[in-house]
Amino acid sequence: MLTYGGKKSNSSTKSKYSAYPEVVLWDTFQEEVKNVRIHKNDITVQYVIKPSRLRPEVTSEEEVIFAIIDNVFDPLSQFLATQEQYGSFKIDGSNAPGIIGEPDFVFYHNKIAKLVGEVKIIWSFPAPDNLAAAYYREGNTLRLPVQQIFGYMRINHLKYGILTNYENFYFMKRENNLLHISTAIKSSDVDISVYRALYYIVYLSIENYTCSPNTSKNDNKNYDSDDDELEEDREEENDEDDDDDEDEDDNIDYPKRQKKQQQSLNRKKQKSSRSKKLKLTNEVVGYGRNGHVYKSFYDNKVCATKICDIIKNKEIITRLKYENQLYVHLKSLQGIIIPNRITSGYLKNLNWFYIVCYEFSGKPKTFDEYTYDEKQMTLHALRQLHLNNVLHNDLRWENFLVNYDDNNDKHNRIMLCDLETAEKTSLLQMYSTTSNRSLSHIERIIKEKANLFIKETPKRHRPPSWTEETLDVIIRWLLRQCGRIETESRRKCIELVCTFIPLLPANQPCLTDINEQFSLPIVYQWLDTVIASLDCYTWVFSQGFLNPLLFQDNNQQSHLITSVSYFISKISMNTLRDIVSYFPISNQSYVFTPNDVR
Repeated sequence: MLTYGGKKSNSSTKSKYSAYPEVVLWDTFQEEVKNVRIHKNDITVQYVIKPSRLRPEVTSEEEVIFAIIDNVFDPLSQFLATQEQYGSFKIDGSNAPGIIGEPDFVFYHNKIAKLVGEVKIIWSFPAPDNLAAAYYREGNTLRLPVQQIFGYMRINHLKYGILTNYENFYFMKRENNLLHISTAIKSSDVDISVYRALYYIVYLSIENYTCSPNTSKNDNKNYDSDDDELEEDREEENDEDDDDDEDEDDNIDYPKRQKKQQQSLNRKKQKSSRSKKLKLTNEVVGYGRNGHVYKSFYDNKVCATKICDIIKNKEIITRLKYENQLYVHLKSLQGIIIPNRITSGYLKNLNWFYIVCYEFSGKPKTFDEYTYDEKQMTLHALRQLHLNNVLHNDLRWENFLVNYDDNNDKHNRIMLCDLETAEKTSLLQMYSTTSNRSLSHIERIIKEKANLFIKETPKRHRPPSWTEETLDVIIRWLLRQCGRIETESRRKCIELVCTFIPLLPANQPCLTDINEQFSLPIVYQWLDTVIASLDCYTWVFSQGFLNPLLFQDNNQQSHLITSVSYFISKISMNTLRDIVSYFPISNQSYVFTPNDVR
């Protein structure tokens, strides 16, 4: 038994109410559990598993789940391995393979989801002995958890499920829209232990995990299959005829107006009465930022569908509503640059699942696999999106759908999907934002790989006005851009110049700093650099551009002063043979000509 702490949390996941499904007692469950034979060792599982240590206090649903992991699932998984029935329980069904929605746990066997389970806390789910009877008697406190676990079973086409608050376990069997619920199996029961009941339900799910047709004598034969209907989101419709009538003057033909209103009402009723079936599958066709995208069939047409469990993820509705607004704004691009948004809404019966259906518009592939033409199509798609003042903000390869028409090359296209993180903005602001992001990305690359940009390479593209494609030329070009009249551009160029200049290879102020073997060209180059710098400083000081007093601070002393001092003390009064000694020691002997020592 778990001990519940005083600081309890009421944050147990809840579903919306609907009079669905029909519930009956699984009256034969306990007898079936007693009669099950455990392979290799026909004794109660309870005595095979090491006794568990219960947590001292529980204050939230998450702690109940952790207690079940430690004390129930881990020991049971070990015992299943001894029976050569290898399986595992995955906690938190969000993004679990082959699972729609976010159940608290999923049992897998051979990498296939076999059953799902939901965990509640005792103060939100009191758990009577006969839950099937209390389902109709009590209020939503008991009804909603049953509907929630049934929803996970139905939407995943599973036959078996478990509902528990740790103190009581309920085992469930689904036959289409009819749910059989066992009486409560308590954690403290010895006659029929929780472990033995769990072993039995796992055994049943391994043998047959998909839902079977209606077979019970209690079943209603009128129940439909696992196809669903949507309560579609509807925008306010302004009938053109009504708008015309509102603009009329006082001379109104009332009979004619009533006739038009009745015709409009009949059209709306006819539209709302159409029943388009939605068949969901567990086949994943894409990976969105907030979950998987599944293959489905809406009105017998293949769709890519987002299925959102709003019980566990309430915030996602806000993002999807915002995405819908963007799709309305981009209506002219639907079917060309972005997929057609077919419909959206809550499932009619499982109304805590929000569905968004898109036209199936291709499959993603990694950018490394793109051809040149595909890259051009990708840039075209982004350009069209930007021309409509929308930034995508999530340019992962999973969000580019490659679609080919084998019969017509003109129909080959690449579409952008998943606009949940996109934003609508002005064209000027968009270009400013994208430019800054691009420049920041380039800045990070150059800072990390500065040594690669020091020298030229034939693989690098050279802009037409540049003499070389090197870091030195980049900085000189940026310096010229620091005088631009566009404020943002000018400031960014100044920032980049200050960032890139320290990355340039510095001229060594002393010959002793050059880590190369002696050679006369190196000495001459160093001397020429000193003379060039000295000429430049003399010109700057003579014209008053800079004050020589600025260089008196030892912390900001120019390398030129160090070089001139070094030249006077080490070079001017010494011979070439003395200068050779400033370089790393070498076994090579040097012979100088009269021209060298002149």
